[in-house]
Amino acid sequence: MKRTALYTRVSSEEQTKGYSLEAQLEACRQYCQNKDYEVAGEYIDGGFTGRNDKRPQFKKLIADAQDGLFEVVVVHKFDRFARNRAQSVIHKALLRDLGIPVLSVMEPTDPDNPSSIITEGMLEVLAEWYSANLGQEVRKGRTKGAKLGKWMGGFIKYGYKVNDDGYYAIDETEAKHVLSMFEKADTGMTLGRIVKWLHAEGIPSKCGGRWSRQHVSELLRDTTYIGRGLFNKKMRRGNKLVRGEAVSVPFPPVIPEDLFNRVQARLAQNKKKNGGGAKRFYLLQHLGRCGECGGSLRCHTVKKHRYLGCGRQLTYPEYEQCYTPKHWKLDVIEQHIWDEIEGVLAGYVDNAYGSLIEQFELGQHDRQQAIAKAKDEVKRCQTGRERILTVLQKG
Repeated sequence: MKRTALYTRVSSEEQTKGYSLEAQLEACRQYCQNKDYEVAGEYIDGGFTGRNDKRPQFKKLIADAQDGLFEVVVVHKFDRFARNRAQSVIHKALLRDLGIPVLSVMEPTDPDNPSSIITEGMLEVLAEWYSANLGQEVRKGRTKGAKLGKWMGGFIKYGYKVNDDGYYAIDETEAKHVLSMFEKADTGMTLGRIVKWLHAEGIPSKCGGRWSRQHVSELLRDTTYIGRGLFNKKMRRGNKLVRGEAVSVPFPPVIPEDLFNRVQARLAQNKKKNGGGAKRFYLLQHLGRCGECGGSLRCHTVKKHRYLGCGRQLTYPEYEQCYTPKHWKLDVIEQHIWDEIEGVLAGYVDNAYGSLIEQFELGQHDRQQAIAKAKDEVKRCQTGRERILTVLQKG
């Protein structure tokens, strides 16, 4: 009686269409019963696509196969195993090398029959085509819905909610905070001061956590709040996120457009004043710990001068009281470290060079003796060869 592993999966889209994992498993169990196979394990991936192998139970199936826990893999259809020809070929070849065939309940093939190679290959091509075509149709539907202002899943931006019809609507409480942030930025309040105001007022972010300057900066630059949102700015291609074909999404405006434009001008002016947003390199970023509270030491720039300080106190000075002074000049610290490193490297290079020279001189005599010995051996071999040729010539 062969030990068998049952594998099945359904993607999120298939779950919404009524694909049943239990029905697939029941068909696989009945198949094993008819074939007199012993079910050694069941591997189920719910909500995972078959376009890649990033499935927990699928990885466990391959690992258990390498450990020899079963002799056959049974699936409901071959597209349950994979909907990507490359992934299917790779993993089926791995199982084939282990002597483990992959059998389908609804698409029976004979692993020992050469014609099954053609049949199975055609089924894999059709499965990959169906998956790609389904993805394209889903993207079309999502794009059409987004153009109408419908929520197509994903994170809902601060200041908005989704009504009962599935369309974006204004969250009055959050929208009031958004308007306050834009008004404070318009008066010249910095991002850091806006973050402190949010914390002091006890205003949580969309997820209920703390605000950050990066979060506030992105919010103040988002055209969604004047009614011009974007959908599909990025799309997944394989394992990478690439630029997609963005479409405009009509959002209910939260702030006036003239206020938004004034804030953008203010942000651009602050960016130019602080160095144009040039990328800064910090040698010691997060490499040290605060001796007072254990927080990570963070590097920051204030008026083109770089400093090192406790990240907790720099971010939340009203909650975290550490030490005085709050920060040190980073240029002085880095210069001291570079001087120490250069001194260590210089000493290491000199010592290493001297050590190599010493070892070379000590081993030179031994190498000369070895070369002389090898030359003598070659000479003896040549002499012996000449003697043998002379004897053969004399008969």
